[in-house]
Amino acid sequence: MMNIEKRLQRRVSLLFLIVIFILLGWFKWNSSQDQAEIEPIQQPRWILFHSTKCEACMKMEELSSKLKEEYEGKVEFVDVDIDKLSNEKIVSEYKIAFIPTSEFEAEGMKRIERIGAIPENELREILDGLVKKNE
Repeated sequence: MMNIEKRLQRRVSLLFLIVIFILLGWFKWNSSQDQAEIEPIQQPRWILFHSTKCEACMKMEELSSKLKEEYEGKVEFVDVDIDKLSNEKIVSEYKIAFIPTSEFEAEGMKRIERIGAIPENELREILDGLVKKNE
């Protein structure tokens, strides 16, 4: 009797471990599916680091959506939600400490970093400057 109970207990423990490993693999795979990708610079880009829980961030997201169509083909818009675990690596690479943070990059140019909400007219000046330097 005791032998049968021990065998059953071992099988249940083994099954439990297998289920845990499967779940961990699924969570890792699932979290990597929506990771922001930063490709090598081919055109000027604006990377917006934000959170869905931040009022200033939501204003910057609205502004980004508005300007995206206007600058299509001239500026790459990259949206990085810092609350997603899958974006942890890029947030760390750019050393983001405050949100919203905007990073502006262009080939052969020093990266520009702006923290906080940016008025639309200033944002347009920055984006226009990036486009001119890229021409």
